[in-house]
Amino acid sequence: EKALYSVIEKIQNEGVTGNEMKVAQVGARAGSFMRMGTALGKANALTQNAVYYKDPARVNNLLERMQAVTSSDIKRVAKKYFNKSNRVVIITEPADDGGFGGLNP
Repeated sequence: EKALYSVIEKIQNEGVTGNEMKVAQVGARAGSFMRMGTALGKANALTQNAVYYKDPARVNNLLERMQAVTSSDIKRVAKKYFNKSNRVVIITEPADDGGFGGLNP
């Protein structure tokens, strides 16, 4: 938990590196291509953009919007949303039964 808070604090103070941005953008772009590769993925994207933004055509400029995100944007959003008053921590521990929830495998 402390290690995670340390990373969040570093992002809030320093932003992310150019390489970290590139890796994140490549991953986001790949995920978008995978989702849009199916009829269901396309339908979900169109529906979400229609419902949340009242603009189903917004899906057409997703890649440009992803590429426009900067390290400063990441830093600003991390400061706004990743703070102590906006945090829930859940600690889970395995059950005494070996983690099978009472089932005998």
